[in-house]
Amino acid sequence: EFRGFVISDPLAPLIFLNGNDARAAQTFTLMHELAHLWVGESGVSNLDYRREGAKHPNPVERFCYRVAAEVLLPERDFPAAGQSDLSEGGDTRKPVGGDANRNLLTRNSPTFTRALVESALQGRTTEREAARLLNISIPAFDNLVCWLTAEAAG
Repeated sequence: EFRGFVISDPLAPLIFLNGNDARAAQTFTLMHELAHLWVGESGVSNLDYRREGAKHPNPVERFCYRVAAEVLLPERDFPAAGQSDLSEGGDTRKPVGGDANRNLLTRNSPTFTRALVESALQGRTTEREAARLLNISIPAFDNLVCWLTAEAAG
């Protein structure tokens, strides 16, 4: 399975994104494929990010990955290594953000999410299919199951 591909044609360029990917992954892939159009080369995005030290041997692919990363997370927005207030204990702000499991219940509806988890626990739905329907990874689904079980136990 691939993340996306681009056909660099002067008359009718085409970018295809994998609709099964998360929105963040699709955004990165779109920037990557636009970089391909910029340099005038077709390509397929399929780098396995889970592999430690994953690096593409093709210099055009590496360039396109760097362009996408720079567009989405500009280097100028990050302090140089060792220059962060965080490393010196200068940032006393509390972490912000919500609870991923509660957000998931809100996004997918509590009734649907709980019914799907129950179906998976009873073996009527596979874990992979349940995670796909909730648009989360299998480890996130496992975490959700543990959280819901603990919530039910009270």
